[in-house]
Amino acid sequence: MRFSLLFFIAAQLVSGQTVLPDTPKFPGATVTVTVPPIDPDGEFPLGTARVCVDLKPQPQCYTPPKEYGMNPSVSVIQVDKNTPALLFEVESGGVTGYLIHLALLRPGPDGRLEDMLYRGDPLSN
Repeated sequence: MRFSLLFFIAAQLVSGQTVLPDTPKFPGATVTVTVPPIDPDGEFPLGTARVCVDLKPQPQCYTPPKEYGMNPSVSVIQVDKNTPALLFEVESGGVTGYLIHLALLRPGPDGRLEDMLYRGDPLSN
């Protein structure tokens, strides 16, 4: 398991992506945030940020929509006394403005981190 996480991190580094240092621990598991490279003007990500938790038997990950890759951050919060979660925040690129994507993540039954805020239905005004 540790080898697979190290291989994943090495592959990200070779692809031009970086890994955020000093990420929090998620109840006994390592959290990794992968940051894509930014365009030469420093305004748009050239990929999507990603957060992974090294859970057993396999790591679980979450990837936001493709336009979100700037300034990702993650923190561990306690939803209730038995439910820890990750609050993942990442920005879109932009010249005159940007959007912020928030996800409240917990381990999911399908091997991926599940967003507790978004259930798949689009929001409209």
